[in-house]
Amino acid sequence: MHQQEIEDVSRYYSRLKPFLSNESQGRAKTNNRDAQEEDASFERGAQIAAEGIAGQDVPACADCHPATRKPFKNAYPALMGQYQDYLELQIRLFQNRSRGGSQSANLMHAAVDGLKLDQIRDVSFYYSELPAR
Repeated sequence: MHQQEIEDVSRYYSRLKPFLSNESQGRAKTNNRDAQEEDASFERGAQIAAEGIAGQDVPACADCHPATRKPFKNAYPALMGQYQDYLELQIRLFQNRSRGGSQSANLMHAAVDGLKLDQIRDVSFYYSELPAR
């Protein structure tokens, strides 16, 4: 693609409205889980994001990916409002050393290596439920 085509496509996609707004998603039942299970998953994910898991050498996600509208650094992507499945996949790709990115991407390897599958689901669910910025 030529530079102008890239800019045109980027502009087009940046103007699209989300398929489901955060308001319509709410805390509705997703992935065949009931509301109590989702609430518990959200809380566990929030704790991992805010505090990490010391016994597993997992740092707090929010140190680099805060749950605020103001990014920590432009090199660190905002996770708020991303699809849960997408976030889970990215974490697993980092764990498998199959995911690249910016020069900062290697920081993610050590950050996610200690996460177990259920913890990946919880923290991904937490960020997916936050309003996109």
